[in-house]
Amino acid sequence: MTKQIISVEEFERTRVARFNALEGSRRPMLDAVIPGQEREIYQVIGKGVSEDREQKIPIADNAGFKFAIVRCQPGKGTLHHDHKTNEVFMALTGKWKIFWGDDEDTQFVILEPFDVASIPPNLMRGFRNIGDEEALLLGPSPAPIPAACIGATMCWPKPCGSAMGSTKTVRSSKPPPPPNSTAGAIQP
Repeated sequence: MTKQIISVEEFERTRVARFNALEGSRRPMLDAVIPGQEREIYQVIGKGVSEDREQKIPIADNAGFKFAIVRCQPGKGTLHHDHKTNEVFMALTGKWKIFWGDDEDTQFVILEPFDVASIPPNLMRGFRNIGDEEALLLGPSPAPIPAACIGATMCWPKPCGSAMGSTKTVRSSKPPPPPNSTAGAIQP
């Protein structure tokens, strides 16, 4: 077996995602324009579940999984939705409500930094930042997850119609914060 040699420059360009250089999308999914569902997704490895075709992904080779970071303000998150794969959530900062089934108010767990929850395939699920500050949530998932959520069911409170407005991609002017080494956890 021949060992593949990758130069440091190529490795840095194709296999490293610098936290401060990530570009988030504020329109990752159609529901992100509905009040209360606003969030920003940073695709880190692989395209994952996103409808933003212009978003740059630092590590495109996602052999077997995708990896994204979600940033939400307090009270923001997702609507109920499902996937044909497991979906894993790890709170990086803040306090997150991870819910499943039909009722966000009775079927949920609370995650705090570095807690993890895994939702099985075909089960309605969602998440919400229930803390007092902007927070980050890590979302590794199996690949391939088809682009534009093919195979996912979104549960809209009412038909979207033209709620999406312009299809122009909205980029964040503020990248995710770097890890705070003195606190031992990533700080918002």
